[in-house]
Amino acid sequence: MATRYSTRLRSNKRVSSPPMDQAHTYALKRTRKMCKHDDEKVEKRRKHTASSSLPLDFLHFDKSEASKKLSGIPLTILRKFLKTQQNGGPIYHQKRWTFADNLKKKAAVGLILSRYWSPYTYLRKALREGNPLGRFEKGRVTSQVTLKNGFWEASGCRRRIRWWPREGTDSLTRLKRSFGSVVHFVQPEAGTGVHLGSGLILTCAHVVCADADDEEDKGSYSPPDRRERTRLVMFPSGGIYVARHLTQLPTLTQTEP
Repeated sequence: MATRYSTRLRSNKRVSSPPMDQAHTYALKRTRKMCKHDDEKVEKRRKHTASSSLPLDFLHFDKSEASKKLSGIPLTILRKFLKTQQNGGPIYHQKRWTFADNLKKKAAVGLILSRYWSPYTYLRKALREGNPLGRFEKGRVTSQVTLKNGFWEASGCRRRIRWWPREGTDSLTRLKRSFGSVVHFVQPEAGTGVHLGSGLILTCAHVVCADADDEEDKGSYSPPDRRERTRLVMFPSGGIYVARHLTQLPTLTQTEP
């Protein structure tokens, strides 16, 4: 599955691309071929949505201020933002199903805060306080993944990789560029992807999920069409972008053993 980010909120550093090797070159060419962009149509769509897109500066404020910012935005824009996240499908809200067009402003603001402001705040805090890049540069790794309370978790960064390249070497420079190409999806379900270059992001299809997606994985399961869904993605530099789902490669039909 591939997405392309389009709208930048803030980025103090240049978005990096991973080092080009044979496997990466193949992945980028294959993704570009799958997307089959029509630049003229993409540009028309971008101009059409620019005037009705949701300003993302609310993410940088505390919850009460962010709520005020969102409350000052027309309800039609709030609804459209939520609708593109779900492909126009129903939203599960307050233990019942509804559609974005039926949401009142208070409910729409609450949904955006819980589904996007909260995950973004968590990721931003992890970047600022956890210093993942600093640990990565020193070759520090987390503990072994263990199952805790139904979740797989890893903690600590005390162990150091013995073969980790030294500071200033070309190998470490390439590794740091790879680190800068990993993106996190800003959503309650989380998820990561890799920036291949040219604005293309490769990720697992299930990351671009919607409330109404069929989770059945047996028999003649058919993956949902996720094209045109939009997502917020965050780079290690702190830059956050709006990404639009372009294409996907469905899994083979699974059968009972």
